[in-house]
Amino acid sequence: MKRKYKQTFSGLQRPSSPKDLSLEMKGLKIKYKPSQDDIDEIESWLVAEEQASHEGFYCNWSIILQSFEDKKAALLIVEEKAIGFITWFERDKVATIQIAEIKPEERKKGYGRYLAEHLFGKLLKKGFVVLDLHCQPARSEAVWKKLGFVRFTDTKGFESENSEEGRHLYRILIPSLKPTKALKLNETISLWDTEPYLAGDQARWKWHPKFQNGSRELKLPIIFPAKRDWQISWNKDGQVIKSEKIKYFRREGIDFSNYIIIEKLPLT
Repeated sequence: MKRKYKQTFSGLQRPSSPKDLSLEMKGLKIKYKPSQDDIDEIESWLVAEEQASHEGFYCNWSIILQSFEDKKAALLIVEEKAIGFITWFERDKVATIQIAEIKPEERKKGYGRYLAEHLFGKLLKKGFVVLDLHCQPARSEAVWKKLGFVRFTDTKGFESENSEEGRHLYRILIPSLKPTKALKLNETISLWDTEPYLAGDQARWKWHPKFQNGSRELKLPIIFPAKRDWQISWNKDGQVIKSEKIKYFRREGIDFSNYIIIEKLPLT
């Protein structure tokens, strides 16, 4: 019987002992265009793992294969053998990790971190600023946290993302503006974790954007997990410029699935 589709890491841990990874990693290659031999190699050890332990991701082979065809997979090659892979999909400025695994006998050597960080750097160069994923099985959460991922904000709206059955995590790839507790600011972005008709006077989060000289480009972007129906308000010099649901801020292009991403605030 086929097992339920899973999204997780398997075998992406830190090294079990403090080794010199600069030496251990020599000769490794990352491939984004796998050959048929590479694909066959991965399938063979996924099948072997399935037969030996009833674990691993061969149950998702059709999804993995589609990622290879879509060029949304990175392979780790050691001594001309494919010993690991990671797949993802993309939307706007957010990339979602789907499945990743290191061959069972090659684990706890730092290979997983090497593969993941290489991919994250590539996605950053392509313009992605947030990564997210679903920890399934739940025990993979600790592994992802070692790679810089964090839980979604503990608030109404993110109950499913924070469920014990398998949490969703995210990682912001670039420096971003942090919320402030300052009260008197000449320009603010305020965010409530509820719809406008339930929003009170006090926002849960507030940012004080600062701009590059002579422009309305933010020095540091605002990147934050948020639901599309939450209330957001933009105030300048005591005047409300815009105050409504996040999804209606499309003119400024801030609505990206489970996040607000604000890089500029044009006044016209």
